[in-house]
Amino acid sequence: MIGQRRLPRLLLVSAVAVAGGLSAASITAGCGEIERVSLAITPSPEDYNTEIHPLLLQIGCSSEGFCHDVGQGGLTIAVGMGGADLENSYLSVKAQLDFEDPAQSRLIQSVLVENTQTTHFPPNCIAVDNCTHQKLVAWIAWTGEGDQRPQDIECDPTPEGCGR
Repeated sequence: MIGQRRLPRLLLVSAVAVAGGLSAASITAGCGEIERVSLAITPSPEDYNTEIHPLLLQIGCSSEGFCHDVGQGGLTIAVGMGGADLENSYLSVKAQLDFEDPAQSRLIQSVLVENTQTTHFPPNCIAVDNCTHQKLVAWIAWTGEGDQRPQDIECDPTPEGCGR
């Protein structure tokens, strides 16, 4: 290319996790322009810790030494409520999710009353549109500000769960 110079392109991205399941990112491109954007970490780890993990324990997904506490079916839901156990539970549950169609997530489909093909034991843990189902779908579908979160759904999941 005679008469033209190629300018070097530089793209530097750094990200930091912050409260609320959002991360802040700085992007430096070209000659030093800086853009700041907020990106949602989905599904929200904070909502998992405060809403979803306790819900999964409440409906009977894990009891100390049994079921998903020991990784039954490739899913681990630790009984402990903090630290590395909770983070590992989040990652294990996240691997069971379908972000394109949250209601079709393996986490949900394997325990649905309406799913007659399930191999989950005990079967029939939750029904479509019951409280637990609504909260799980909201958590999986959440992408950021303005979306419904599990705590926005007012209902009582107490009577729901496996073996009830």
